[in-house]
Amino acid sequence: MSKRKSVRGEFWATAFIVAIVGWALLADWWKDNSALGWSLLGVMVIALGLVLYRSPTVRGWLGRTARVAAEKAVFEDNIASDREPIPPEKRRQVLARTDGKCAVENCNQSVRPHIHHIDMNNRNNDFRNLIALCPNCHQKAHNGDFTQSQLWNWVNRDFQQFKKRRASLRSR
Repeated sequence: MSKRKSVRGEFWATAFIVAIVGWALLADWWKDNSALGWSLLGVMVIALGLVLYRSPTVRGWLGRTARVAAEKAVFEDNIASDREPIPPEKRRQVLARTDGKCAVENCNQSVRPHIHHIDMNNRNNDFRNLIALCPNCHQKAHNGDFTQSQLWNWVNRDFQQFKKRRASLRSR
């Protein structure tokens, strides 16, 4: 069984000084041969990447890091979401209420809307607490640009009246 040898501090100090001197010489040469310099740098970076990738220590570290991150995302409460998912049928009903468009009358976004919880309680999936908002309006709701009162009024208004208002706003 072989013991690993540790690299002494003097080696790193010497390597650092050699690197600085080498960099100074290279910088002067680089001015005249920039295309060749960039090519050599690219080859050196690729070679360094391959050496590091083939190193069992680096690969082990990458594997452990990925495994720990995955375990944290799955098992720790502070990362995994505790929200109750909105049932697909309720999601379809909320989107149908505004014909699959944003509930904000003067919004002309044509992207698929998000479902927003008006009272900001992700576990309250009551139909009257859910509203369809485009991503921009959804962010505005979270920023407080829309009040809860406004959002509830938009949810409670008549759907046919909503379509007529939207059509009149577009015709202007």
